[in-house]
Amino acid sequence: PAEPKNADANLKTLYKNALQARGARFKDPTYRAYMAEGLEWKTLGDFAANPADKNTYYGYAAHVYIDASKNFPMEWVPWFNVGNMYQFMNDYVRAEQAYKKAIDIAPAQYEPFSALIEMYDSRNTRPTGSFISFLSHPFYLTPALSVIPAQAGIHAFNLNTNPLYPTVSHL
Repeated sequence: PAEPKNADANLKTLYKNALQARGARFKDPTYRAYMAEGLEWKTLGDFAANPADKNTYYGYAAHVYIDASKNFPMEWVPWFNVGNMYQFMNDYVRAEQAYKKAIDIAPAQYEPFSALIEMYDSRNTRPTGSFISFLSHPFYLTPALSVIPAQAGIHAFNLNTNPLYPTVSHL
């Protein structure tokens, strides 16, 4: 991607860092290198003032994370990060798909499940297609996790009780 429009010195430094991370990944394509490069593009998107630049850099970060998921298919974090990038770009359909892929890979991980529920809750929407019940989700049933984070519980409660949400029987 091109350097951000009207970039100040800090933004130019972030862009240079992203290009260096890209070069490092091509030199040594380890999982860590993919994650580092994705984070650099995401950070550049966070600080870009122009909305088109933001989406370009978030999109590029998503692309890097998707490549990571192809090379490291048992890792859930790349799909979680893809979901975050799509959410930043207001592409909620693809964000939902990415979070669900992360959940499929690692159903006991809290982060993608919570992000998905929070996305539904913040947008007053319901899941598309079939979705697993909160109470039957492996995260909830994992004995090692005796305290379920309140945030996920509140979002799940809202999905089931808030009158702003349409009634859905599969939750």
